[in-house]
Amino acid sequence: MLPKIAIVVLSAWFMTQLIKGIILTHKYKKFKLKYFYLNGQMPSSHSATVSALATAIFLEQGFSTLFIVSIVFALIVMRDAYGVRWQVTENTKKLFPKRKEENRMIGHKFKEVLVGAIIGILLPLIFYL
Repeated sequence: MLPKIAIVVLSAWFMTQLIKGIILTHKYKKFKLKYFYLNGQMPSSHSATVSALATAIFLEQGFSTLFIVSIVFALIVMRDAYGVRWQVTENTKKLFPKRKEENRMIGHKFKEVLVGAIIGILLPLIFYL
């Protein structure tokens, strides 16, 4: 059987990808399977996954060295999703202006990262408590 941490982390990833797929299906008024596994858009599954990991570690071990490492890891991943990968998205729009928006999204806006992080924090709290 999978450890609780693995279940929570996988659930956070799955839930955010499901939410993303539903939002994109509604936004573009058509269903495409790829909407459920795309990078970018709302919410950030990267942020949800690493936030869920850090939160679950804290709930299991408290303020430990592993928790501190997981926080650093989470901050790096979220900063990358918002900073570097968002710049790649902006450059892609300029380089390929005729490409559909849904195929150009790689990074995240700050609010997409924030919503992903909130989901990633709340899910383990609900699961563990």
